[in-house]
Amino acid sequence: MSICGKSSQSCRLCRSFESGIFSDLSEKDLKLLEQCKTTNHYKKKQIIFYEGNPVVGLYCIQSGKVKLYKTSGEGKQQILKIAKGGDILGHSALFTETPHMATAEVIEESDICFLDKAKFLSILQVHPAVSLKLLGQLSRELSRAEEQVLDLAYKSVRVRFVEFLLTLKQSFGVYEQGVYRLQISLSREELAQAIGT
Repeated sequence: MSICGKSSQSCRLCRSFESGIFSDLSEKDLKLLEQCKTTNHYKKKQIIFYEGNPVVGLYCIQSGKVKLYKTSGEGKQQILKIAKGGDILGHSALFTETPHMATAEVIEESDICFLDKAKFLSILQVHPAVSLKLLGQLSRELSRAEEQVLDLAYKSVRVRFVEFLLTLKQSFGVYEQGVYRLQISLSREELAQAIGT
């Protein structure tokens, strides 16, 4: 699954902590969380989980970038999302017995925390604030998926490409000397997979 397991550091020391779903937990609850998570380092192109595999837990990106994609019967990939520090992965099928709906592949060296499914579900039962944050994220992702389906059906490739660049600017854009620079590296093939062409 990963190159090496590292002993977990305090969640509060994570650069992505404030933007993550665990930022509202008390110190005591964070300590419990930290005792049952592991942090792993992934190299570029490593797979975190495959589409169709059983869901065994939740992944929280500490640093780096990960693409989530589905593969068609002909082997074509469609990128659904590019996740970054503070984002979580593997949560869309946590509450069901369905397998992962997509494959997660590292596109930039990443440190990712893993939390066992049963332990994470027990945290949700005790902490409604975390549950509400997770529900909010699931709702936003569902809306984004619906928009993506409509875009593929009704918008030209050129318009989809421009809108994808604007989305990248929002998530990965840095304003320097009067221009925006994207802090992400994608191949032409990945760009095509993201806009469905």
